Amino acid sequence: MPVMSGFEVLSAMRVVPEWSEIPVVVLTATMGYSADHLQADALLEKPFDSNAVQGAVGAAIAAKAKRRRLH
Repeated sequence: MPVMSGFEVLSAMRVVPEWSEIPVVVLTATMGYSADHLQADALLEKPFDSNAVQGAVGAAIAAKAKRRRLH
């Protein structure tokens, strides 16, 4: 990304309370990360296809909704 790295975006999202409700799907070419490690709702490793992206988005939305119900 031209201005911020993905890690910087994730850090900013954790600081701004209004942004914490936004579901996050990380798309990465770097192996070794997990969604939990990055505090994301879902993670896809490249290469990925459109079905995987749709599934990850659905999972991220569901994970965020579940966390809201628990709090």
